[in-house]
Amino acid sequence: MRCLIGFFGLTRSLPLTAGAIGWAFLDPLRAAGFEVRAAGHFNLPETISNRRSGEDGIVPDRAEPALLGLDVSWVEPQTDDAIATEMQVLRGYTDSYGDGYRSLANLCHQLRSLDRLWSLLSLFEPAANDIVLLLRPDLLYLDRLEPARDLAPLLAGRA
Repeated sequence: MRCLIGFFGLTRSLPLTAGAIGWAFLDPLRAAGFEVRAAGHFNLPETISNRRSGEDGIVPDRAEPALLGLDVSWVEPQTDDAIATEMQVLRGYTDSYGDGYRSLANLCHQLRSLDRLWSLLSLFEPAANDIVLLLRPDLLYLDRLEPARDLAPLLAGRA
């Protein structure tokens, strides 16, 4: 049994989250006999400024992905030019977040990262019976995966 784990987006808090990711996902999967392969695509903006999270001018650390012990990773500069076409379309609609389209730009960057991540996961030649988990590296996971309980519907073909 294989589990392919993909990390995407920003790594801005990996020193705080990497241990929880290991405890919540990697350790239980390996203990249950899964071969775990992990990849990550990470956006690297010049700085992170976000009113909601209280970040202002934080410079991301390019070396943080090493904390995850990935099989393969891709750290890419995050530029608005990379999502210009998508943003041109979105600007034709109301800015429902009222933040000058910044939240929508962040969503576009995240979707682009997911797309890049899938190209990395494809290097593992996913099989129909592989389980794929997509995780954000900047979230602190508080609940532990219990493979026998949580993956049973997937393994039995009921999901």
